[in-house]
Amino acid sequence: MKRWLAMLLCAGLALGLCACGETGGQSVATTAKTALNTREAVEQQVSAGQMSGTDVKLGDTPQTVLNLYPTMPSAPDDGATRQTAAHADEDELFLEITEGQQLTRMQYEAYQFFYINDQAEQGVGVIINSKDAYHFTANTTFVEDVTYALGAPDVQDQPGMDQQFFMLGTPTNLQRLTYLFGTKRLDFIFDDGLLAMTVLTDTEIYDGFYTATQTDTTAV
Repeated sequence: MKRWLAMLLCAGLALGLCACGETGGQSVATTAKTALNTREAVEQQVSAGQMSGTDVKLGDTPQTVLNLYPTMPSAPDDGATRQTAAHADEDELFLEITEGQQLTRMQYEAYQFFYINDQAEQGVGVIINSKDAYHFTANTTFVEDVTYALGAPDVQDQPGMDQQFFMLGTPTNLQRLTYLFGTKRLDFIFDDGLLAMTVLTDTEIYDGFYTATQTDTTAV
C-alpha cells in the first residue's frame, strides 16, 4: 500500500512539474507576442501619421486643426460681453496659435502641431505629445519600458539644443530614442530618465525642420 502511495505521489509531482514548465513557456510566449503586437500597433499608427490622443494627423492643413479645436472668441464691441469673452478660457480650453518667422505652432492642451509658414499647404509636419502617447505615459515611463515594448531604437542619443525648442527651460539630462517607420520618425525624449515628450515627424516633408528652428526663436 505504501509503495503504491509513493508511486502515485511521484507521478503527481512529475505531472505538476510538467504543467509548471508549460505555463512558464506560455507566459514567455504571451509576453513576447504582446510586445510584438505593441510594436505593430505603434508602427501602423505612425505610418499613417497618427499621434494617439488627437485626431490631427501629419499632413493635415492648419484649417483642419482649426476645425477640430475651438479658438478664443473675438472680443466684441460691447464692453460687458468683451469681459465674458476675455475670461472664457477659465472654463474651456482653446487652441493657441504662435506664428514665428518660419514656423507656426498650434497648441491645444498637451499637444503641439507645427507647420512651416511658406509650406502650409503641405500641412502639419510635427506633432508633439507631452501626455499619453501610444500607451506610454509622460513622467511615469522609463527608457526600458519603451525598448521592451518596441525593441531596440534605430538611434539612441542626446538631442541637440535645436531639438529642444518645444521644451520649457533648458534641460541638460536628456535622452532620445528614435524609431524610423518609412518616412515617419518617432522620437521619445526623456528628461532625467522619465518620458517628457513624444515627437512624431514627417521626415520626407520636414527633413530640414529642426535646422529651421535654430534661427526661429519667435515660434517657441
